[in-house]
This record gives sequence, structure tokens and C-alpha cells, in this order.
Amino acid sequence: GIGRQIGHMWRVTADVRNWKGVYEATRVMEKLLKHHGPHGWNDPDMLIGSSAGAKLVLTPAQSRAQFSLWAVMSAPLMLGVNVVKITDYDVETYSNSEAIRINQDPAFTAGQVVFSNC
Repeated sequence: GIGRQIGHMWRVTADVRNWKGVYEATRVMEKLLKHHGPHGWNDPDMLIGSSAGAKLVLTPAQSRAQFSLWAVMSAPLMLGVNVVKITDYDVETYSNSEAIRINQDPAFTAGQVVFSNC
């Protein structure tokens, strides 16, 4: 595709602003798997987080789920949180070395949906 000719990462969804947006971005990423990989990364938007004071906030469980989904999809892990006011919970979430290792898989393999009832 044209993406790899002009860049290495491209947004593929609208802004993720809430839990519904996390779900919708995940479903878009599922459909674009064939366009994702070395030198070309689908970007479903920034991680929202659960730290108070941010313009957009998820619950702690939702923010951790979003991080886990982004990690499995090999999505860019960009934080959309005020790092000065970040909670210990979000720091723990975003520094999970096992999830980051999955995200940074040297084979560039993104997870695939094997079952969905949604």
C-alpha cells in the first residue's frame, strides 16, 4: 500500500475518546491486520489512561484492558496522559514488561481474533 511509501505509521481510526471508541478501534485494527507490520504500523490512537485530571479518562480496568489490547495488536504505545499527574496504577499498567515484550515481538506478529461474539 501507499502508506509504507510515505511513512512508517498511520492513524486508522477516529480519536478514541471513551470505552466505545476503544472497542471500535479494536475492530478496525482487526480488519487491517494485513497492512500492519515491519515499516508500516496501524495506529489506533493514544492510550487514554485512568489518571484524574486528563481531558479523557477511562476506568482503571478499562485503561488496563486498552493497554493489553494495544500490546497484543502491536499498536504504537503512545500515552495520552499527563505524566506529571499519572497514578501509580497507570505507571504499573504502562510499565508491564511482559505486555511490552508482546507488543515489541521481533517477528512483528500481531494477535488475531480467533473467536468473537460481538
